[in-house]
Amino acid sequence: MQKIRALINQFVLQFQLPRYRRIALGYEPTYYGASSVIAKKARLSTYIPARCYVWSHGCSLLGPRDIRYYIRFPELKGNVLVATANEKDFLASKDVSNVHAIGLPICYTESERAKRVPGSLLVMPPHSTIHSSGMLSFKPYLDFIESLTRRFRRVVCCVSRQCLRDKALVEQCFQRGLPLVWGAAIDDANSLQRTREMFERFEYVTTNSFGSHLAYAMAFGCKTSVAGPLFELKSVDYANEPFYREHPDLIDPDYLDNRLASLKRVFGSLFVDPSEAALNVDWGRSLIGAQNVKPPADVAELLGLK
Repeated sequence: MQKIRALINQFVLQFQLPRYRRIALGYEPTYYGASSVIAKKARLSTYIPARCYVWSHGCSLLGPRDIRYYIRFPELKGNVLVATANEKDFLASKDVSNVHAIGLPICYTESERAKRVPGSLLVMPPHSTIHSSGMLSFKPYLDFIESLTRRFRRVVCCVSRQCLRDKALVEQCFQRGLPLVWGAAIDDANSLQRTREMFERFEYVTTNSFGSHLAYAMAFGCKTSVAGPLFELKSVDYANEPFYREHPDLIDPDYLDNRLASLKRVFGSLFVDPSEAALNVDWGRSLIGAQNVKPPADVAELLGLK
């Protein structure tokens, strides 16, 4: 594992990407370095929010569904930060006060204006968590990616730090000659900045799953596609996740089937061969709430940073 980490760090340095920097976690606004980004931009010494327990770190691809995805700890009072006006209106309709639409945390990262590498493809496979490790089968998807390599000048696979514990994934990538680069880690102060810089360096991004990475890639100028064997979560795959153990009604099989059908319908134009993907910057920016970005000092005030 130490050798693998060294190889990945080499690639991170080659692309001059921010390296992993561990932070202590508080509530959601600290995840992936969100409040750290604001503290740095506002020149504040602390990144632990004092009066904010909710800052949505994920993109709502189909719009808000249930208040419990936003309010995990209803007994805690404070500001609730979301990405879009649609989410704000939804929560307000549920009598949630102090809701502010300010965009996703990644909106507050900085563009390094790095040169995008022509013909480069960044692959974003689904990621596991500490509660769902082992449920993913990567081989069919990596077989598909390997078949694309001759059509691109460079193909790189992005993996989360959690996924690096899956030795099978790492070995399968190296067997195919696919370089790996660090993705996100919930306890990494540089996660969001590194993620943005990755997307600003690659011309193409492809994935076989739906998540925030899809919106990020489009927003930051990648020609984005959904291709290959589609990864589909089943209700059993959520069984060990703490959130869904608390709220088992949210993993109704019929809902998951309907959600997948809706995602395919809404994002159907992205189902193309990766080499034929097009730009959708405005679409991506609207999904991450870029139009709602506030001055860092204002966000620091909402977070209660000092």
